[in-house]
Amino acid sequence: ITSPLKTKKNPDPFYVEVLLGRKHLECADIFIFNVAIKGYDEHIFVVPVGVIREAYLKCRATVPVVKVPLKKAPHSKIQLKLDFWKYEEAWNVMKKIRQT
Repeated sequence: ITSPLKTKKNPDPFYVEVLLGRKHLECADIFIFNVAIKGYDEHIFVVPVGVIREAYLKCRATVPVVKVPLKKAPHSKIQLKLDFWKYEEAWNVMKKIRQT
Protein backbone atom coordinates (compact mmCIF):
# COMPACT_ATOMS: atom_id res chain seq x y z
CA ILE A 1 0.00 0.00 0.00
CA THR A 2 1.64 3.18 -1.08
CA SER A 3 -0.92 5.98 -1.06
CA PRO A 4 -3.27 7.26 1.64
CA LEU A 5 -6.83 8.45 1.16
CA LYS A 6 -6.44 12.21 1.63
CA THR A 7 -9.35 14.62 1.31
CA LYS A 8 -9.87 18.28 2.11
CA LYS A 9 -11.82 17.22 5.21
CA ASN A 10 -9.14 14.73 6.22
CA PRO A 11 -5.66 15.95 5.18
CA ASP A 12 -3.98 13.62 7.72
CA PRO A 13 -5.74 10.24 7.40
CA PHE A 14 -5.49 7.46 9.96
CA TYR A 15 -6.09 4.62 7.50
CA VAL A 16 -6.09 3.51 3.86
CA GLU A 17 -8.85 1.53 2.19
CA VAL A 18 -8.02 -1.75 0.45
CA LEU A 19 -10.51 -3.61 -1.74
CA LEU A 20 -10.30 -7.40 -1.34
CA GLY A 21 -12.07 -9.70 -3.77
CA ARG A 22 -14.02 -12.61 -2.34
CA LYS A 23 -11.88 -14.99 -4.42
CA HIS A 24 -8.80 -13.78 -2.57
CA LEU A 25 -10.53 -14.42 0.73
CA GLU A 26 -11.39 -17.96 -0.38
CA CYS A 27 -7.92 -18.86 -1.71
CA ALA A 28 -5.54 -17.30 0.80
CA ASP A 29 -4.69 -18.28 4.37
CA ILE A 30 -3.17 -14.95 5.38
CA PHE A 31 -2.84 -11.43 4.06
CA ILE A 32 0.32 -9.41 4.46
CA PHE A 33 -0.32 -5.69 4.34
CA ASN A 34 2.89 -3.69 3.86
CA VAL A 35 1.97 -0.06 4.48
CA ALA A 36 4.81 2.12 3.20
CA ILE A 37 3.62 5.67 2.63
CA LYS A 38 5.75 8.78 2.50
CA GLY A 39 5.33 10.79 5.69
CA TYR A 40 4.21 7.79 7.80
CA ASP A 41 6.08 5.03 9.61
CA GLU A 42 6.15 1.74 7.70
CA HIS A 43 4.02 -1.07 9.14
CA ILE A 44 3.65 -4.71 8.17
CA PHE A 45 0.50 -6.49 9.29
CA VAL A 46 0.25 -10.31 9.02
CA VAL A 47 -3.46 -11.11 9.34
CA PRO A 48 -5.18 -14.51 9.07
CA VAL A 49 -7.90 -14.52 6.43
CA GLY A 50 -10.38 -15.94 8.96
CA VAL A 51 -9.97 -12.80 11.07
CA ILE A 52 -10.64 -10.58 8.05
CA ARG A 53 -13.69 -12.65 7.08
CA GLU A 54 -15.09 -12.39 10.59
CA ALA A 55 -14.63 -8.62 10.74
CA TYR A 56 -15.64 -7.64 7.22
CA LEU A 57 -17.91 -10.27 5.69
CA LYS A 58 -20.77 -10.08 8.15
CA CYS A 59 -22.38 -7.81 5.60
CA ARG A 60 -23.16 -9.00 2.08
CA ALA A 61 -20.68 -6.73 0.32
CA THR A 62 -19.35 -8.35 -2.84
CA VAL A 63 -16.00 -6.57 -2.46
CA PRO A 64 -15.03 -5.96 1.17
CA VAL A 65 -13.31 -2.65 1.85
CA VAL A 66 -10.69 -3.23 4.53
CA LYS A 67 -9.43 -0.19 6.40
CA VAL A 68 -5.73 -0.61 7.19
CA PRO A 69 -4.28 1.87 9.71
CA LEU A 70 -1.44 4.25 8.94
CA LYS A 71 -0.97 5.22 12.56
CA LYS A 72 -2.67 4.73 15.88
CA ALA A 73 -5.73 6.91 16.17
CA PRO A 74 -7.22 8.24 19.38
CA HIS A 75 -10.05 5.92 20.43
CA SER A 76 -12.62 8.66 20.24
CA LYS A 77 -11.48 9.68 16.75
CA ILE A 78 -12.02 6.49 14.73
CA GLN A 79 -13.00 2.86 15.29
CA LEU A 80 -11.88 0.24 12.77
CA LYS A 81 -13.61 -3.14 12.46
CA LEU A 82 -10.32 -4.96 13.04
CA ASP A 83 -7.51 -4.19 15.46
CA PHE A 84 -4.64 -4.45 12.99
CA TRP A 85 -2.12 -3.50 15.67
CA LYS A 86 -2.45 -7.01 17.17
CA TYR A 87 -1.08 -8.33 13.88
CA GLU A 88 1.81 -5.94 13.35
CA GLU A 89 4.91 -8.00 12.52
CA ALA A 90 2.95 -11.12 13.59
CA TRP A 91 5.04 -13.55 11.57
CA ASN A 92 4.15 -16.29 14.05
CA VAL A 93 0.69 -16.35 12.39
CA MET A 94 2.27 -17.85 9.26
CA LYS A 95 3.95 -20.56 11.27
CA LYS A 96 0.71 -21.47 13.06
CA ILE A 97 -1.22 -21.67 9.79
CA ARG A 98 1.42 -23.89 8.16
CA GLN A 99 1.17 -26.30 11.09
CA THR A 100 -2.60 -26.78 10.65
